[in-house]
Amino acid sequence: SNFYEIIGKYPFKPVKDIDITNQTAPNLKLVDDFLTTVGIPVWESLLAYLDIKFPKLSKIIKWKFRKKLDKIQRKYFNRTRNAENFKIYKSYRFMLYKKA
Repeated sequence: SNFYEIIGKYPFKPVKDIDITNQTAPNLKLVDDFLTTVGIPVWESLLAYLDIKFPKLSKIIKWKFRKKLDKIQRKYFNRTRNAENFKIYKSYRFMLYKKA
């Protein structure tokens, strides 16, 4: 809605506005599969390595960057990057405008 409000202020006329969300959403299964099979094991291995090799540094990093680490965990590793959520929260569109 913000986009339409902003574009309305300029001298453009909409020619096409096609919602392609349903066609792009299945690609998120690839992202989710990759994060599940590769991302999570790499992430957990990295954290375990830091805990073993550099325990004090690991604790400091986990404390100092806890918000960022929590965000990474929440955003990428909780299995919510899927087609269903993509369709709910995103809208991918093909838009064609011409100057009025």
